[in-house]
Amino acid sequence: MKRALISTATKCHWITWLGIPEKILLVILLVASVCASATELNNQYPRLHMDETDYENACHPSELERLRLEVLELAAGRAPEDVWQLISTLLCTSLNNAKIERMLKAHLPKKIRFDFYGTGDSAKTVKLITPNVLDLMVKRKAWNARIDGYGRADMHLSYWSDEACMGGLDFQFNGQSWLIVGTGGACD
Repeated sequence: MKRALISTATKCHWITWLGIPEKILLVILLVASVCASATELNNQYPRLHMDETDYENACHPSELERLRLEVLELAAGRAPEDVWQLISTLLCTSLNNAKIERMLKAHLPKKIRFDFYGTGDSAKTVKLITPNVLDLMVKRKAWNARIDGYGRADMHLSYWSDEACMGGLDFQFNGQSWLIVGTGGACD
């Protein structure tokens, strides 16, 4: 028993030998832990710095929650969880597996609208394309994402794909489920 007490006392004395009170050491360790967690999140969801502004990655948990609330409000009872799963998968899934591909193909018509503006273009390129599911996946390369309900589609997702380009996807509710009906982009 005496040996155990001496061993425990010896283990704790190194803190005193360093001249650091236990409470301060605990605070230092807590701050270091929080900083490490924040660094891990920033590496997993890098920010986009553009025009003196930092934009949060669309797949960052706080951004996903904001987008989810916007989607659920705009869907207004028309299979809101269905369209949210579709949007969050397109934005944030980086896997190319058969299950995800089947799920996305179930939401695609044979042809979708493609709109593109280039630098200095006064008119956009508009055509119908046969979509490749994997090309529509954003794979966590989206910043400043926004959901709105204007234009031809019931729901439009827009986002910065890098410092010079924007991307977007259009979704239409067909009475039973949501379809991806358009895609496009614009680059400077």
